[in-house]
Amino acid sequence: MKKITEDADRFLRSIGMHPDFTDIGKLIEEYRSEMDRGLRGENSSLEMIPTYIAYEGEVPDREPVIAIDAGGTNLRIGLVTFSDGVPCLSKVAKYAMPGSHGEIGAEEFFDELADKILPLTGESDKIGFCFSYPAEILPDCDGKILCLTKKEVCVRNAEGIIIGRKLGEKLREKGSDKSFKTIILNDTVASLMGGIATLRLSDCDGLAGLILGTGNNTCYTEKGEKIKKLKNAKDMIAGYGHDDRVCAYAELAAILSSDAPEKTSVCILADKEEIGSEGVSGMKSRAFERFMGDLCDTQNVKLSHCFEHSFCISADVTNAFDPVYPDVSEKRNASKINYGMGICKFTGHGGKSDSNDASAEVVAHLRRIFAENKVVWQMAELGKVDQGGGGTVAMYMAERDIDTIDAGVPVLSMHSPYETVSKFDCYMTYKGIKAAYAEK
Repeated sequence: MKKITEDADRFLRSIGMHPDFTDIGKLIEEYRSEMDRGLRGENSSLEMIPTYIAYEGEVPDREPVIAIDAGGTNLRIGLVTFSDGVPCLSKVAKYAMPGSHGEIGAEEFFDELADKILPLTGESDKIGFCFSYPAEILPDCDGKILCLTKKEVCVRNAEGIIIGRKLGEKLREKGSDKSFKTIILNDTVASLMGGIATLRLSDCDGLAGLILGTGNNTCYTEKGEKIKKLKNAKDMIAGYGHDDRVCAYAELAAILSSDAPEKTSVCILADKEEIGSEGVSGMKSRAFERFMGDLCDTQNVKLSHCFEHSFCISADVTNAFDPVYPDVSEKRNASKINYGMGICKFTGHGGKSDSNDASAEVVAHLRRIFAENKVVWQMAELGKVDQGGGGTVAMYMAERDIDTIDAGVPVLSMHSPYETVSKFDCYMTYKGIKAAYAEK
């Protein structure tokens, strides 16, 4: 052992890589500088690729998940279920990786994969996929293949395929009637999450995962607000005051671009919603009734009759699920970025206190309008009961005997100095409001 140590020492000195020749402090400073540049999306030797996955939160107990590990030579598939916080594996099977016995096409690759997963789909509609190939992880935690080729595996025409989406299509072709939610993990991230699940660490300042093989890949946990390049993403808009400028813009742009509607359309831009809609410019003001009353008088219509035959969209933003802070939202009920306009049946706090709760008929009416006009929408809420919550002007419109429902743009980091929204969601909100104006 002594001779090996001496030989290694001489070798490191001969190539100038001995620790005695290294200024560790300077090296750490340079490394952190490269990390910061990568987080900002600038030129850097470290790409700092975001995963959109949070390690905090409670693991659902006794809820099976289909686990897939696609490696260089082997494909492993099984069920993972947590029981009192302890992961349990079952129905584990190992196969040769599709494409490891000869070059195949992407369709054949996903066909083989779906065939092997199908027997487990009766157990779960959730899939955790450790994908050990280059992929761009998307904000919804699906992944886009960059390359599906290694020394042992070769798959043609796979570049650009969205993994979870394609796999779901193949499973439905083979007879499954479920809508699957797939989370794509790089093997480095999977090693980190596996360590967290096994060791249940809670008193650490930071956590890291490491894959040491032919290459050296590392991941670590980082706060979302430090990943500055996400705020420059082409499909996102970040800035101050999206709540409620994005919705105000959508309703104003929609009415200005509408042809003469069959029914009277009104765009109300109210102020002071965040302090209870007080004052002359707030929704509690009589200004709205006076304006509508004057309008009704010109048509010899009673104001009360007008209100009871009206329909109102309270175009307020809604809370988008943030994977960095998952504990404040109900993941299955929260809206998501890039999934369309959010319909919020009720708001309030502590459940439905101080809110409007739209009837099933009102929800159905809006859904029909959106379906007929190809508006992409999703259901939404303002956070987990007793942890989230908030109010809109909807209840003040409902008090006037107007059928009202909240619907608007999902927002990340609501009420922060730098809120984030999706361009797609903004467009769908504009399209949805315009369709409501045109309703006959």
